[in-house]
Amino acid sequence: MSTVRRIELTRNHHDEATSDHLAREGFDLDCPSLPPGVPERDLSEEHFAELLGGAAGWIVGHAKITRPLLERLPQLAVIPRRGVGFRRVDTAAVTALGRVLAIGGGEKMRRSPIMPLP
Repeated sequence: MSTVRRIELTRNHHDEATSDHLAREGFDLDCPSLPPGVPERDLSEEHFAELLGGAAGWIVGHAKITRPLLERLPQLAVIPRRGVGFRRVDTAAVTALGRVLAIGGGEKMRRSPIMPLP
């Protein structure tokens, strides 16, 4: 019996190749509608805690990833960030809590190795 693993994508834009790849690998990709006119980076920790409950992965853009948020999401194992840099990520918390964080962007993400935490 196979288990479907849920991944939440809170970026406004994603490509079909990513969706197709995740489906082939047994993931259920959920792309929830974000509140109109509110960028991902401005959503509250409470909003993300509710949205990500039960998700194994979170494809994130500009949301702030904090220790308190990660502690509320013990099942969240993998956090691919599509963008540049770790400025909005508590990398010490990610490491201490045993999560996997990767960073990449768009087409380059599929063609290049994903950069691990420094």
